[in-house]
Amino acid sequence: MLELMKTQSVNQQLRDQIRVLESRCEQGRHIGLPSWSARRERGLVHVMERLQADLINERNTSEEH
Repeated sequence: MLELMKTQSVNQQLRDQIRVLESRCEQGRHIGLPSWSARRERGLVHVMERLQADLINERNTSEEH
């Protein structure tokens, strides 16, 4: 049970991080930040994809237990 609670906590943290990164991407596009670049966007997309993969792995792990 404790392992399940830990997994759920990690899942929530990953979801929160994904939302923050998505929000940053949208804000950068809408206000036209001069420092915003395709390279920076690709970096954020890569981080989001990695976090989503981690979330899926954690979910699979929790389902196995």
